[in-house]
Amino acid sequence: MVKEDYDWDWTGAEVEYKRAIQLNPGSSATRAFYSNLLLEMGRLPEALSEAKNAEQFDLLSALANDNLSAVFYFSGEYDQSIDQCRKTLEFDPMNPQAHRHLGMAEAQKHDDVDAIRDLKKAIELSTESNEAVAELGYVFAVSGHEDEARSILQQLMRPAKPHVSQYHLAIIYAGLRERGKALDCLERAVKDRSPGVVHLKVSPLFLELRSDPRFSNCSDHSDGFSFSTGW
Repeated sequence: MVKEDYDWDWTGAEVEYKRAIQLNPGSSATRAFYSNLLLEMGRLPEALSEAKNAEQFDLLSALANDNLSAVFYFSGEYDQSIDQCRKTLEFDPMNPQAHRHLGMAEAQKHDDVDAIRDLKKAIELSTESNEAVAELGYVFAVSGHEDEARSILQQLMRPAKPHVSQYHLAIIYAGLRERGKALDCLERAVKDRSPGVVHLKVSPLFLELRSDPRFSNCSDHSDGFSFSTGW
């Protein structure tokens, strides 16, 4: 996980995950983490297969179930992501990540009312997760509630607000369709190696930016040092 999240050494991380699975084939958590790495590498069929394996090894694991919903989400399978989130919430109704992923999948289905409700619940349960707050700002922006989106943007930009990355700000600017500011933030996020950057190529939040050369440069840098995806 250190190689993946901090070194951006995906090749090295894959070697370690495969060794961990070899040592303990029944570890649901390891398979879930490995599936996320495969997702970041753009190997979606493998990511989905491994995420399903993780769930089958522990059917009541909130981690494995929520991870599968995230892989569905980033694969563009929003209905399946929603179903998976609801399955997780049946046995873990206070899971903030499940509410968050449910809200984001609903947003991609243009179900803005439910998306806002579930993201607010995620924020409540996670003590105001900055990522969920930023995603709520995005949903407000794309659903025509610009004032609410800008209010959240200002909230995140307060000096006293801890652990706010440029990636979070880019999410809201993308929702507001302020391409220049979104790209400025993404460039700084890549430089800072902000959390979330590794999902640039698969995140649906930046679809409208993908044709911009500056975005291509950001996503190329987020490929890390060891591989290049086909995204």
